Amino acid sequence: MTVLPLSTNFLGSMEPCFFLPYASSNTGKNKGFKVLVSLRESAIADFREEMEKFSRKEFSKL
Repeated sequence: MTVLPLSTNFLGSMEPCFFLPYASSNTGKNKGFKVLVSLRESAIADFREEMEKFSRKEFSKL
């Protein structure tokens, strides 16, 4: 299995983050990857809110 660590600048945080391939036994999702993110408990609520916006394709313009 290949696990790729992301740069700490990628998410603007010092928390660990990795790209993980889907398991070969998961036939429904054979393209793409999973992202494993480790967060402090105080950041989880905001992270979930941002991921909900992302899944609805509500991107903010910087």
